[in-house]
Amino acid sequence: MPTAVGTAASFRRISSYERGPGIEVTSCRTWGRSVVDVGVVVTARSPSGSVCASVGVGHLTRAVPDRRGSGVDLPLWQHDGVQPTLGSLIAHRPLALRVIVDGDAEALTATVTWAHGTDLLDPTPFLEPGSVVLTTGTQLPDDEAAPHASRPDSTTGAYVARLVTAGVLALGHGSDVVRGAPPAALVRACREARLPLFEVPYATPFVAVASWVAEERTRAGRARADWGVRATRAVTSAAHRLDGLAASLAGVAEQTGTQIGVVEPDRVRAWGHDGRFLSPAALAAAPWPALREEATRLLRDGRRAATTLDVEGRHATCQTLGRAGELRGVLVRVGDAAPDAVETGVLATASALAGLSLEQDRRGLQARDQVASAVVALAVAGHADAVRTAARRLGTPLPPAPVRVLRVRGEAADLERARALLRPLPGFGALHEQEIVALVPAGAAAEVATALAGAPGATAGLSGAVAHPELPRAFREAGVAVTGADPGELRLFGDLAGRPLEWISMTPGARDVARALLAPLAADERVDLLAALRAWLTHGCQWDPAARSLGIHRHTLRALVDRAARLLGRDLATMDARAEIWWALRAVGPDGD
Repeated sequence: MPTAVGTAASFRRISSYERGPGIEVTSCRTWGRSVVDVGVVVTARSPSGSVCASVGVGHLTRAVPDRRGSGVDLPLWQHDGVQPTLGSLIAHRPLALRVIVDGDAEALTATVTWAHGTDLLDPTPFLEPGSVVLTTGTQLPDDEAAPHASRPDSTTGAYVARLVTAGVLALGHGSDVVRGAPPAALVRACREARLPLFEVPYATPFVAVASWVAEERTRAGRARADWGVRATRAVTSAAHRLDGLAASLAGVAEQTGTQIGVVEPDRVRAWGHDGRFLSPAALAAAPWPALREEATRLLRDGRRAATTLDVEGRHATCQTLGRAGELRGVLVRVGDAAPDAVETGVLATASALAGLSLEQDRRGLQARDQVASAVVALAVAGHADAVRTAARRLGTPLPPAPVRVLRVRGEAADLERARALLRPLPGFGALHEQEIVALVPAGAAAEVATALAGAPGATAGLSGAVAHPELPRAFREAGVAVTGADPGELRLFGDLAGRPLEWISMTPGARDVARALLAPLAADERVDLLAALRAWLTHGCQWDPAARSLGIHRHTLRALVDRAARLLGRDLATMDARAEIWWALRAVGPDGD
């Protein structure tokens, strides 16, 4: 294997042109390679006045003589083990690079995409962001004495400005080839532009720098791919556990250092970057409310989709789970940055496992619902003892008496949404004859109303409180309450019992019947017979008070009521006729609509 001295000697014979523009390395042999975990670069001045740059790894340090006497302190650099950074490049001891201008603090943690050796005055057409440019400086004027030479309109200033605009991370100057040190104008221009500048000693060829970057990027890519395989294997293995979905997603969160969650119609489960389950308080804090809203939108849309969004400065992705029209949930990832290709592969595996798990859960619920529907049928038929036994064996015993019966109607999507919202509440229920029938505790009316507020397309009715043997009556009461209820409304049977006429008026078709009964009165446009009847019945069929309310004589009112009776074909002297007319007037409303 070549030694450092031998390699350096061989490269001394290469001309400055060969070390500068036009170099393209396809393969090479290096005399040393090192992967550094933690590197620190500091400077110290010896008693003799010389400056040394010390590159340390843990407790081991190596002093690199500084022949120029202008060292710069570098902050601590933590190698992330993923991609080479400017800090890891400078801290690589065999290259013996020396910082002259440190630039921004963030520069050392930036990823180096490549190292280019070139003496072109404008190499930017051939560069990509994140590059490190290495030059011998043949393209720059030897103008160290000119204080204005670093201005943007000067050759050196324009050169540095172009590099910064192209996203170059740093500039490396090869010393002792064209000149012994970087021109003063170049140092000033880099300092003013905050572009890091480091010295490449004569003993370090440019190809050694480029080779190290290439090797580190290859090593990082292999390491990342190996991590992806291990992470995928761990996530897949966790899926075989009893709590497979939770174990898998907790593993994904821990492996990726992100937050991972599953948003379902009725709940949200999420795990932190340490793999621990997030508490309800954590899910109530940003960014989860916004993510739940986005996931709910995707579920409501019903199509397979994936979205990305920025929430509270964090990157989030949402991926639907399940088939189009039968979505089961949304997989959510929250991290500081977008996932790379390897992590995306791990997430794809997690997404497939989560979708399969939720589908299996759905099928298990379907089987349970079939049994539960039979139990509900027993309940509404009055078999209280059999219902209690069957419900207990299903693992969901009936609530203790008194109980209420809840009936919910609507389209299939509305019922599915309502079921998901009601599932966390205490009680026993199932889909029975195209509607939800549930037995809930007597005191749960407020909880039921709150839950169903999330299903605005469903109508619901709640019975009065009854003992278990009276469940058939409660079932009928809930049916009366739900009939005629508006979408999104929970109607209580107890409220209707106190307002029977109102309930009758809200029965489907009731207003049409009322309009048909009063239609003969509307045909006479000369007088308002409806108003006359309404005033007379409102005042208890007393002529004087009714006439005064209309501002007419009582004989005139009597004539109007008699004409209305003839048109209606009713004997208004009977209670039945008066009740029918009074109900019809209530049903059509004060405007007769």
